[in-house]
Amino acid sequence: MQGWNYRIIKRKYKSTVTYTLHEVYYGEDSEVEYFTTNPISFCSDEDEGPEGLVQSLEMAIKDAKKYPVLIYEELMEKFEN
Repeated sequence: MQGWNYRIIKRKYKSTVTYTLHEVYYGEDSEVEYFTTNPISFCSDEDEGPEGLVQSLEMAIKDAKKYPVLIYEELMEKFEN
């Protein structure tokens, strides 16, 4: 799967666990190449209008339901090697 999608990323910091939504990008080998540092916030410009915003939100929900949760620490370990 080359391209990108929205993925939930689970991160543990001390005793707190959070789940955030990120854009995740894949290489030709379907492996994660990188992901957005900050969780995604949604907006649309005047050309896209409210419909564009709703379309992005719908795509994010679809992806979040379809793909398994990624573990932040595992991703960072992969990138450090």
